[in-house]
Amino acid sequence: MSSFATLPLNYPKAIRKLDETVVSRINAGEVIHRPVNVVKELIENSLDANATAIEVTVKDGGMKSIVIQDNGCGIRKEDLEIVCERFTTSKLQVFEDLLEMQTYGFRGEALAAISHISYPKSNVVPMAANDGTVITVENLFYNLVMRKNALNSYSHEYNLILELLTKYAVNNSNKAAFSLKKFGDNCDLNTNIENKSIENIRGLYGANIANNLSELSFEDSNRLKFSMTGFTSNQNIHQKSFVFILFINNRLVECSSLKKAIDLVYSNYLLKSCHPFVYLDIKIDPKNVDVNVHPTKNEVHFLHEQEICEKVVQIIESKLTDGRETRRLNTEPNPLINASFSQISMASVDESPKRNTNEKCVQMNRKSPKVSHTETTPKRPHKQIRTDSKDRKIDEYLLNAKKMNKSRRDLKLNSVSSLRQKVSEESDSRLQEMICNSSYVGCADETFVLFQFETQLLLVNAYNLNIELFYQLFLVDFGNFAKIRFRKPLLISDLVKPYIEELNKSIDSDTQSSQTLDVTQIETILMGKSEMLSDYFSLDISADRQLISLPIILEGFIPNFAFLPQFLYSLAKDVNWDKEKECFESIGKVLANFYAKPPNKFNSNLDHQKWAKVVESVIYPKYKQLLCPPKRLSDNSTFFVTTRLSDLYKVFERC
Repeated sequence: MSSFATLPLNYPKAIRKLDETVVSRINAGEVIHRPVNVVKELIENSLDANATAIEVTVKDGGMKSIVIQDNGCGIRKEDLEIVCERFTTSKLQVFEDLLEMQTYGFRGEALAAISHISYPKSNVVPMAANDGTVITVENLFYNLVMRKNALNSYSHEYNLILELLTKYAVNNSNKAAFSLKKFGDNCDLNTNIENKSIENIRGLYGANIANNLSELSFEDSNRLKFSMTGFTSNQNIHQKSFVFILFINNRLVECSSLKKAIDLVYSNYLLKSCHPFVYLDIKIDPKNVDVNVHPTKNEVHFLHEQEICEKVVQIIESKLTDGRETRRLNTEPNPLINASFSQISMASVDESPKRNTNEKCVQMNRKSPKVSHTETTPKRPHKQIRTDSKDRKIDEYLLNAKKMNKSRRDLKLNSVSSLRQKVSEESDSRLQEMICNSSYVGCADETFVLFQFETQLLLVNAYNLNIELFYQLFLVDFGNFAKIRFRKPLLISDLVKPYIEELNKSIDSDTQSSQTLDVTQIETILMGKSEMLSDYFSLDISADRQLISLPIILEGFIPNFAFLPQFLYSLAKDVNWDKEKECFESIGKVLANFYAKPPNKFNSNLDHQKWAKVVESVIYPKYKQLLCPPKRLSDNSTFFVTTRLSDLYKVFERC
C-alpha cells in the first residue's frame, strides 16, 4: 500500500515540478483542439513567410495526415534542429516587440504543440525541392485518445478546414493563392492570386451572395485610429446561416458581441430564417491591440473596443438604410390608402383559425365569424393568397411568459354583465371576421401595425384597437387581476403635480379652478375609493398616499409609465363614482386608455424590436382570440388598405 494512504486527510500534499513532457502535452492540448487548428497555425506561418501559393492536402479529415506546402522564404538549415522546440520564434526578441506585432505567429508554440500530439520526424536530410516549406503532420492525437474520440466525423473535420481556408482566401485576395483537397482527390478549393475579394466571394460563396453585397470603406485617423473595408449583404439576401468573417490586423478572430449586434440590426431588415453575409477587414494601430489573450489566438482585445464595434454597426446599418427604399412602406396619403373600410373585400376563406375557448373562465358572447367554403372555380392568380410553409414575417420573436396561478372569484354583478352584453351587441361581425382570418406581417412604428387579410395588406392603428382590447380584457377579468408591484411606492403628489402644472399652462386662468383638480383633491378622491380600487382592480394605495401596485390586464404586457400621471389624474376626474355601472365603465375606459398608450418614440432598432415582439407575441394573439371590434372602428380611420394583390399584378403587367 502506498505511504500516502496512512496520511490524514488534511495533511498537505507535496508540490512537484511537472516533467517537461507532461507540460508540453498539456500545452499542446490548449493550442491544438482539432485538425483545423493545425491547419490554421501552419498556413499563418506560410503567410508570415510571404508565401503567394499555399497548398493543403488532408487525409481522413486531417486525423491521418495533413500536408501544407508553400513557396515562402522557408526555414534556415541551422534552425531546423530547434524549430519544433517551445518558444522558438523569429517574430520577436523582447516583450516590447508585442506592441508592434503585425505577424500571425509570435510565441513559437505552434510547431512544438503539434509535434507533441503527432508522430515526430526528427531526421534532417538534404533533398531536391522547390523553394518554400513542406510540413507533414501525421496521426494527430495518437497519444490523446480521449481528445481523438471526442472529435466528429472525418467529413465534419474536413468541412471545418474548408471553411477556414475559404475565409483566408477571401481576406488574402491579391496576396496569396490557396488550394485544398483530400488525399487522392481533386481540389475542393482553388483560388487565383490575381482575384479580387469580390471575385473570390463569388467563386467560394456563390453568385447569389456576391450579387447582393455592398462594399464598405471607412477610416478614422483621429481618436479611434482604425480603418475598415469589407462587404455586407443587402435586404435581398436569402441564406439559412449567418456568415460572419472578421479579420483584425489580418488575424481571423471571433467577436460574439459584434456578431450579435450586427445580427440584431439585420433582423429588422430580413425575413424570418434569412441571415446576412458580412466580411470585415479591420485595421487598428498595433499599439492598441493585445494579441496575446487566447491560446489559439482566436480572440484579441483592443483599445476603444466598444466604441469601434458601435461605429462598425452604425456603418452597416447606414448601408442597409440607403438601400431600403425599394422595401419601404409608402404611408403618404393617396386614394388607395384613404379608401373607406367598405372597400375592403370580405371574401370567404377556407378555414377559420382555431381558438382556445377554455383559456378564460368568463368571456363575452363573442359572435363567431362567418366561414363559407368556396366553390370549385378556376383559380385566378391575382385572387390567390400566398402563404409560406414557414409562416415568414418581418420579425421573429418568442415570448417566455409565466402564467399566474391565481384562483378566480366569480363576481356576479349585474352592472358588469350589462357592460359585457353591451360590448357584444356593438361588435361588428365583418371586422371580427377580418381580424380572426388575418395574418400578422410586422410593426410599422409606435402606433401602426401591418396585417394581411385575403389579398390585401392593411395598415392598422393599433392604439385605437388596443383601447377596445384592454377595455374588454378589463371586463373579462373584472375583480381577478394580478398585480404589478413597484419596488418603491410612488407618492401620488409627486406624480400628478408636474402634470397639473403643465395642464394649467394650457388652460385660461379664469377657468382653471372649475376645470382642473389640485393635488389635494386627487389624493382625497383616490384615498376615499382605495378599498374598492384594491379589491376590484388590484390598484393599491397606502395610507400615506403612495401608489403601491397596478393591475396586470394582459399577461406579458407592461404599460408605458410615462403616462402614469395622466392616468391618476383621469382616474380622479373622469370617473363617475356615484352609480355602480357608470363607475365601472368609466374606470375601465380610463384604464384601457392608459394601457393602450403607445411606447415612447423609438431611439434605436432595439426599441423597435422590443415593441414589435410584444405586439406579435402578446397583443396580436388576443386580437384574434377575444376582441369584439365595435362598428365605430370601421369609421374612425383605424384600418387602411395599403395595397391589393390585384393592384400589384396590374403594375407588374404594365412592366
